[in-house]
Amino acid sequence: MQDQEAQRLGAKRQCFLFNQGYSYKAIRGLPNEDDNPLFSTKEGDQKLLRTILPHRDSNEHKQEKFTKKIVPSTGSLQRPVNPSNKLKHELFKTYRK
Repeated sequence: MQDQEAQRLGAKRQCFLFNQGYSYKAIRGLPNEDDNPLFSTKEGDQKLLRTILPHRDSNEHKQEKFTKKIVPSTGSLQRPVNPSNKLKHELFKTYRK
């Protein structure tokens, strides 16, 4: 279902680009594309995980040192009184102090 939707949208995209004056061509089989991924075996995957996981854990530990606790403020904020309040409409006086 998802592939059909992608094909339909791809055809619409191609038509749009053509109507805008662009040429459109799907390029396949580029020289840098490999059929075999870098870690195609289970052993390669496991080796990569063993090297990455210890580094990730040490970075999380470093990050915990630098987190700060948020302490609520005890002071209250007060707005200055606007002397031109008399010139404002009643709604603004009520809802905006």
